[in-house]
Amino acid sequence: MYRERIVKELSRRLNAGQIGLQDAEQRIVEFVNWVGDLMVQEVVEGVAEPTRANRIIVDGEVAVFEQVRNLRFINRFGEYVVRPRRCCKFLDQPGSFAPLDAQLGIEECFGFSPLMTTLICLLGAEEAFERSATKPEALLGYAVSSTAVQRTTEKTGASPTIQQN
Repeated sequence: MYRERIVKELSRRLNAGQIGLQDAEQRIVEFVNWVGDLMVQEVVEGVAEPTRANRIIVDGEVAVFEQVRNLRFINRFGEYVVRPRRCCKFLDQPGSFAPLDAQLGIEECFGFSPLMTTLICLLGAEEAFERSATKPEALLGYAVSSTAVQRTTEKTGASPTIQQN
């Protein structure tokens, strides 16, 4: 299996003095992120659309099916998840609603998965957004812009509820 080969190769290279433990850890993080991303992709692909109704009620507002658009967000492992989903537009107000986004809990995550949104908010609330933006790269292995940290931290909030007619 991959794990055994990676461990054996990293141990060999450490023993030979070709790499240090920090390099070995970084390669392990990259492997774990790769596996985690594959699993998240499979989970999201396996979730069924919560409704096929052409008319739904969201927080008391009527929304009707408009079109299929791609759901797109960055997961905790630093990769984009892309999947088609049904989108509805509101009749009496501007905006739209995607039932799958609500089912996954990402309708208020602003381009990130729920766990990544939580991590960004925890980091963004501690100090200036520009300094906070350096932490995901140090902790997770990939960068997040200070603008994304600010927007996500400021806008994260409650989710709407759905009723089907």
